[in-house]
Amino acid sequence: MMPRINLLPERLRGVYEYDWRRSLRRFLLVTVVLIFLVGAGGFCVWAGRQVLDQTAQLNAVNARLQALAPTLAKIEALEKDRVQTEEKVTFFQKLMDNRQVWPKVLTEVKTKMPREIWLTEIALNDKGVLEIKGYAASFTSVGEYLLSLSTGPLVNEAALKIAQEETLDQRQVVYFEIVCSRVANLTADQAKTAAGSIPPNGRGAGRP
Repeated sequence: MMPRINLLPERLRGVYEYDWRRSLRRFLLVTVVLIFLVGAGGFCVWAGRQVLDQTAQLNAVNARLQALAPTLAKIEALEKDRVQTEEKVTFFQKLMDNRQVWPKVLTEVKTKMPREIWLTEIALNDKGVLEIKGYAASFTSVGEYLLSLSTGPLVNEAALKIAQEETLDQRQVVYFEIVCSRVANLTADQAKTAAGSIPPNGRGAGRP
């Protein structure tokens, strides 16, 4: 290797000396910046593609849901009809059960009735309370009837609501009203159904 001779004056030699360390630092800095820019650009492209793919999938799902909307509406309508049909079947089943119980209740009310009593009205309200109205020849007959109604298998827990003397066909009688809070162990819903299916004025025995 041939020796190198610097012919520049001594005062100018430091100005024109090549600083390779500074150049290396600049090169490395530029390289890092370029790598960062390339990576950021690649990430942006990847993220954009992901957004586009997700948007396309969402649009496809929405289009499918719109296509299935009529079918879903039909399914909902069928489900609604099914529920309504089940409710009607349950109602009519309760109605039939109550119609089977009601004649037994009337039979018990009539069987326990003393001879000196005749009924004018029998009604079951929506709370399951049986209301019995009628006339008696004496207060004693009303008391006997009240006692017999309090211990029946279907009609029990009887209470006297009204008992007062009146004149009927020029005859002194006792008008009474008896309520029975338990009838055939009906629940509140069953009693409400029965009240809607049984005539409000059931007739008992006529005057003796």
